[in-house]
Amino acid sequence: MLWRKRGRVVNIGVRVLELGFLILLGGVSGKCFCGKVCPFGLFQGLLYKIPFPLKANTFKAHKYLRYLKYALLALMVLLLFIFPMEEPARASQVLDKKMVLVLAAFILLCIMIYRPFCKYLCPGEAILTVGNLIPFYRYKVDEQKCSRCGMCAKACKMNLQPYETSNHMDCNHCGACKKACRTKAISSGFSFSG
Repeated sequence: MLWRKRGRVVNIGVRVLELGFLILLGGVSGKCFCGKVCPFGLFQGLLYKIPFPLKANTFKAHKYLRYLKYALLALMVLLLFIFPMEEPARASQVLDKKMVLVLAAFILLCIMIYRPFCKYLCPGEAILTVGNLIPFYRYKVDEQKCSRCGMCAKACKMNLQPYETSNHMDCNHCGACKKACRTKAISSGFSFSG
């Protein structure tokens, strides 16, 4: 019984360290990890490139759904302390018929919507948002050069307006806005001053 309590404390400690590491990573790089390194995000991005007649660039519920990942993160942290994970699920439990249907639906959703898991469900991205609120790696719009033509907003797959909020909490630093800017008004890099 005592070893189970110790195991639970160690398990919670490891989860808190993981959470702290993600917050530190987010504080230094913002969501650069999401836009340039995350393999799951890359997988979703590749699926979105598959031609499909029903592409959904944006829809009414988008602005509300993007807050869902923060609610899920809060729920996960709460559940971590109430029911810490003791052992990983076995493959035989995971790969049943229902999971295959869920996976097929998810793949179809990724073909229709750009990075739906990242936009609406990823708790890791919710943690890394800290780095976009107080970014060391930041995007900057030169107001003198910006013509407010909207090309950056059109290029942004996260449905943002970079010329209004260059370091929006949902920006994953993919660089599409910077490439699309005709006047080269958008720059990015590390900056340790406000």
